[in-house]
Amino acid sequence: MHYTHVMKQKLRSCVFLVSAIVFGLVATHAYAEDAAAEKYVEGLIATAIQVLSDAETSDERKQAIFEDFLIENVDMKRLPAFLLGQYARLPTDEEKADYLNLLQEFMTRIYVVRLQEYTDDTIVITGSRSRKEGREVVVTGTIQLPDRAQPLSLDWWLLRREQDDGSPEFRVFDVRVAGIWLAQEQRSGFVSVIRNNQGSFDALLQHLRKQIDSQATASAQ
Repeated sequence: MHYTHVMKQKLRSCVFLVSAIVFGLVATHAYAEDAAAEKYVEGLIATAIQVLSDAETSDERKQAIFEDFLIENVDMKRLPAFLLGQYARLPTDEEKADYLNLLQEFMTRIYVVRLQEYTDDTIVITGSRSRKEGREVVVTGTIQLPDRAQPLSLDWWLLRREQDDGSPEFRVFDVRVAGIWLAQEQRSGFVSVIRNNQGSFDALLQHLRKQIDSQATASAQ
């Protein structure tokens, strides 16, 4: 009986030791991934602010630079399909090509205007958490607006993959401002346009063209 009790104690100690080692390694590995994601987002913020706050750069040039910036850092393979929801398989190959081109210009014009409103405000990275075995990382932060007493929450949903040399590569999938995921909100809008036009994908293309023209007109004034 005493022998059994001692063996159980040793077994529990062994399990505890193994668990501590395993979870210690997992925690360390997750922290390294998160630290890389946080550094990546800090770089995004610095680059965006540098481009958008440069008074010597024309608006047209800013939009061109920012479009390249979006293409390089946003997951333009998964996001376009996500924004279409249940209509992702609706467009023909020709319509899909038009959609991708319009979407890039739409995102560039819309977000250049929105982000310019925040270039003088303070953005602070507050942490991060890995999901789906490190394939996704949510980097959390806040932005302090001058007309608000409390900062707004600002989160980045990143997709992560390992490059050939073992280093992580990140792409932005969505951004959450004050609890609202922008891509998910945009998806609701796109889906509504198609649904309200009897499943016409061309209606969405026309909608995007109107939004782009409207933003271009507003910027020119």
